[in-house]
Amino acid sequence: MEIRDDIEENFEYYKNLRQYLHSIPELGFCEHKTSQTIQNELAKLHIPFEAGYATTGIIAKIEGRKGDKAIAFRADIDALELEEKNEFRYRSVNKGMMHACGHDGHTTILLAFAKLLTLHKDMFQGSVYLIFQPAEEGLGGAKKMIDDGLLKKYKIDKIFSIHNRPTEDFGKIFVKSGTMMASYDNYKIIIHGKSTHSSMPQTGKNPIIAAAHIVTAIKSISSLDISPVKKSVVTVASIKGGLAPNIVPDICEIGGSIRAYEDDVREDIEKRIKEIAKHIALGFGMDADIIYNKGYPSTINTDIESSLKAALDTVGNENLVTTFEPSFGAEDFSYFLQEIPGCYAWLGSKIDENTKNLHSSEFDFNDDLIKIGMEFFFNITKNELNKG
Repeated sequence: MEIRDDIEENFEYYKNLRQYLHSIPELGFCEHKTSQTIQNELAKLHIPFEAGYATTGIIAKIEGRKGDKAIAFRADIDALELEEKNEFRYRSVNKGMMHACGHDGHTTILLAFAKLLTLHKDMFQGSVYLIFQPAEEGLGGAKKMIDDGLLKKYKIDKIFSIHNRPTEDFGKIFVKSGTMMASYDNYKIIIHGKSTHSSMPQTGKNPIIAAAHIVTAIKSISSLDISPVKKSVVTVASIKGGLAPNIVPDICEIGGSIRAYEDDVREDIEKRIKEIAKHIALGFGMDADIIYNKGYPSTINTDIESSLKAALDTVGNENLVTTFEPSFGAEDFSYFLQEIPGCYAWLGSKIDENTKNLHSSEFDFNDDLIKIGMEFFFNITKNELNKG
């Protein structure tokens, strides 16, 4: 019970820290005050660290008994561009910014876990790296840290991370091998027509008509071009064209996103969107430019043994979930998993039907998850760094 006693003893401190972090949300690559707060906490614990990766990112190192193996744990530190509606004392002080995804909680879990490691260095052999990553929310901070040379400078054998999950019951840990989350891409199609007066349609080329046919065809990709046993989501989210009811515009724009679990499906959808847009526009005597942006790859777990055992030790078999559908959300921890074996897990935080979902303006991280998260990470460390 020694570990759990230490967790309880330090809980109030880290609960207050989490609530402070909630009050100072910052957007991707601009998390300067958040980063300085993390550095101050690491300094208090006499943990060596290096700051500056991806501008505001930090990597810290804790060494146990002498050993060659090293594992890492990552927390995302950025907030969302969202106005908070909560009225509690630690609500956001930064207008238009809010910790609505729980990154304040993930950061706190990693710092609380760091404290636990410093108290029990004799219980693991090797090194533990703590990665505080900026800009997870759509900006690819993980890739930027990798591009900055993080994984070349530091030898890391395996990597782990967690994310709170308010759609799932509190205290449950979700772990499975393979795909946890989908890839994410987005596109813009610009159809070039010819402007004219609406009374003389034959003298112009109406790009809105072409756009309507393109939208219908794009929405048929998942059902006509992709195997029914493979899941994907092709979204048309915007269509812009024309200002006046009696003028055919020169241009119409279509925008949307694509989510898929498998790389081959991702590539097939990209190919079909480009073909459909070009050929339908051509059929109407027009041209189309396609801007296709590759986003995050799928988040795929490649090494779950230690996480499974750690979940059992932390919450028991009744609260370990290993059979569930992947999420169509996307996560840039996927870039780390492309480079290093590891595992990404979910922590259920749903208390009742009033629990607010991620990205809600009324969301707040459940502080009791701090205790579960730090123990889960500690148990992974024991499993990984005491082998043999």
